[in-house]
Amino acid sequence: MTALTNEHIGTTHDLRAWLDAAAELSRAVNRGLVPAELGSLVAGTVVHLTGYDFCSVLLPDESGRHLVIMGSYGLSADYVSRVNAERPPRITPGATAEGPSSRAYRSQRPVALTDICADPTCTEWEASAVREGYRGILALPLTGVGGVLGVVSCYSRVPRAFTADEVVLMETFANQAALTMEAAIRRERGRAERTRLRARVATLEEEHRVEQRAEAVHGTLVRLLLAGEPLGRISEYLARELGADVLVEDAAGHPLAASTTSRQPTGTAPPGARVAEDYRAVEVEDGTGLVAPIVLAGEPAGRVWAFDVREPGAAWQRRVLERGASVIALAVSKLRTAQEVEWRLSREFLDDLLTTPADPAATVSRGRQLGVDLGAPHTLLVLRPDPGGQATGLLTQVQHVVNATSAEALVAARGGDVIVLWPEGDGLPDAREIAERLRGHCTACTAGTVSVGLGRACHAVTDYAEAYRLAAGALNLTQRAGRTDRVVALGELGVYRLLLQVERPEELIEFMQGMLDPLRAYDVQRDAALVETLRAFLRCGCTATTTAESLIVHPNTISYRLHRIEELLDVNLRDPQALLRIQLAFLIEDVLAT
Repeated sequence: MTALTNEHIGTTHDLRAWLDAAAELSRAVNRGLVPAELGSLVAGTVVHLTGYDFCSVLLPDESGRHLVIMGSYGLSADYVSRVNAERPPRITPGATAEGPSSRAYRSQRPVALTDICADPTCTEWEASAVREGYRGILALPLTGVGGVLGVVSCYSRVPRAFTADEVVLMETFANQAALTMEAAIRRERGRAERTRLRARVATLEEEHRVEQRAEAVHGTLVRLLLAGEPLGRISEYLARELGADVLVEDAAGHPLAASTTSRQPTGTAPPGARVAEDYRAVEVEDGTGLVAPIVLAGEPAGRVWAFDVREPGAAWQRRVLERGASVIALAVSKLRTAQEVEWRLSREFLDDLLTTPADPAATVSRGRQLGVDLGAPHTLLVLRPDPGGQATGLLTQVQHVVNATSAEALVAARGGDVIVLWPEGDGLPDAREIAERLRGHCTACTAGTVSVGLGRACHAVTDYAEAYRLAAGALNLTQRAGRTDRVVALGELGVYRLLLQVERPEELIEFMQGMLDPLRAYDVQRDAALVETLRAFLRCGCTATTTAESLIVHPNTISYRLHRIEELLDVNLRDPQALLRIQLAFLIEDVLAT
């Protein structure tokens, strides 16, 4: 097509062409063309109606700081992508000179450049213009009802002077194009807003469905709780609704209830503080399921795990688990309250039992009300933190170990001790085994080590007071002597029972140390064996020859050692009173070693 001239503009044929082009733009809007499609139509119409070689339509980007080519005709795709990505014309003023598109947009006036290569303000785009093959530029603002929308830029391969009539005609066409472009933009914005609103409505409807489902599960769980159903029954119902295996555990990780006994958590939950803060169910790190916090009084009290969920990642499962966890929190609180009441009643009962009750029959009856049959033999265990340890949580840890068995054992706190009345029965661990189990578990789960006093089996109500005194006394002696993290098994004490019944065990320790410490110190300094020799001497009937045979040493060596013992202790080993004191010291040491 020839260059646009005044004569060209004035023909009836060309006027009809311009009017047809304007009508086509209107029809394009009615057909629902999006702004990018309409921009390319405008650019193509300009090129076909004029003598321009290329044309582009530029609109503001999402940031509102640059113009981007939204539609073009004749320009290469590479040029369009490079301009949009690397050098989009600025809308706001910049540190360097502005091109014609920016000036037309900001001034809302046409900007004409005869030769871009001769204009010092366009050096930034000169190289791109040469590569694309254009020199002359006419940039016209697209001004609609609401203000400037963008810019239509016309390009000529050769330098070109744009006449005033030509600029007026192109400005008129740009205004018409702006109206259609404005309509298309409004249509597109309306379409986008409707899409956004539909998506929002769909989201709200889905959230409502999720909340309805979660509310229905929550209501049923609350009814089960109010009906007195146990935590296990509540967990089973939640598992059925989730289509998953459910495990409820306390803050220390001990199971409280489960819908199956075959699953344990293998992954880890997010940090407890964050989970407890927002009360939300989250995916387990290894992807095995979901976990939600149990929160009481704003503090983490445990977790609810869901394994092999039916629809991984589904919002309804998370919400159902969260609402279920809130009901389980109430059930756990109920369990705690019941446990605390049970511990209080057990402590009161134990206080009476360990002070030799005046009415044994009434005590047996009272024990049955607490689930303890004192008509059957029980072994009394005393658990106590070793020096430096803490009793905090010891009662709970002991209860966990006992709950893991099928035993009807009474557990209660007494001072800093925890007392267990362990029954004898088929299929139950014996007293020594459960004592070792308790020691190991409590030492691992509490601050510091724990020792256990293992009393004798009690067959009558009146046996428990003495059993407690013996077990507690053994713990006193061993812990004061620095021996920790052990089970102190007493068995039949014989004469040791007399020592344990002394009200001031520190005096026993002081007496033993006064007798034996000088010999131990000598043994350490001289690598001797005076303590061993003295024990063997007493064991062998105080005969030096027999002692030498027992220790497989020369009799003269035994005589020398006995002489050193007499000097260190300032005693005469032929004096029965001295031998009695030494024997008593060894008896005390034996008690400490039990």
